Amino acid sequence: MQTPQELTAKVKQMARDFGADLVGIASISRYDGAPPKVRPQAHLPEAKAVIVMAIHHLDASIDFGAEPNSNFPGAFQIGMIPKLDTLAYRIAQSVEALGYTTVPISCTHYWRHRQIEGVPYDHAASFSNINALTAAGLGEYGW
Repeated sequence: MQTPQELTAKVKQMARDFGADLVGIASISRYDGAPPKVRPQAHLPEAKAVIVMAIHHLDASIDFGAEPNSNFPGAFQIGMIPKLDTLAYRIAQSVEALGYTTVPISCTHYWRHRQIEGVPYDHAASFSNINALTAAGLGEYGW
């Protein structure tokens, strides 16, 4: 059995080998204050960690020549969403092959359109990418 540090290094290297530009791993304890319905354990009760990956979106495909972006599904989304989902699936397969239970979550994941217990607003994601990347040390909240 590998130590947690060895497993972390191995998973991060696999993710980079598969094409991730950023990789972080967050302990489940980072979610202690989150509403129970949107914690990692809501998706996998025996979860111990969350693997977070990101890829670089080409600058010009996001900036659109400095024009406001309505977030309409342009070429960057059409290409990047499947790449992120494939990364999640490949890492989940690889970690499962090491003997761990995994649940890959789509980068666009599932949305709840009615208020759920403990979440003070409607139309909430079942799992927050922003919370995950912050918990994994890859970014921070900003406005």
